[in-house]
Amino acid sequence: KAAGRDIADSIPRVTGSRRERMMGAVSFLESLGSPAEVSEEDGKLVIQGHGYLISKAVSADERSCAAMEALLGRITGLQITERCSHGECPSCRFETSAKDKENPPARLTRQAVH
Repeated sequence: KAAGRDIADSIPRVTGSRRERMMGAVSFLESLGSPAEVSEEDGKLVIQGHGYLISKAVSADERSCAAMEALLGRITGLQITERCSHGECPSCRFETSAKDKENPPARLTRQAVH
């Protein structure tokens, strides 16, 4: 998870409603070549990856999912939980809690890493 937080420190935070921040996270994943979409299930917002290019990293080391969980949580300011499927055909899935508030994240701007 530390790797995900470290990477996130160099990425601008996304702002807006909970859904807008999750859409911003999807845009970030897509900028990495990883198509994804946001859906809502039982009050939770879910990012579901499709043909996730990072799946090779996940196949090699499942801790990649924990790093992405931390990264997505840091850039959105939301509590993100990874619910990825591992194995021969990995599938990435990240959820917010239904209890997450619509408050914007505390850190909204890029901060220099020293």
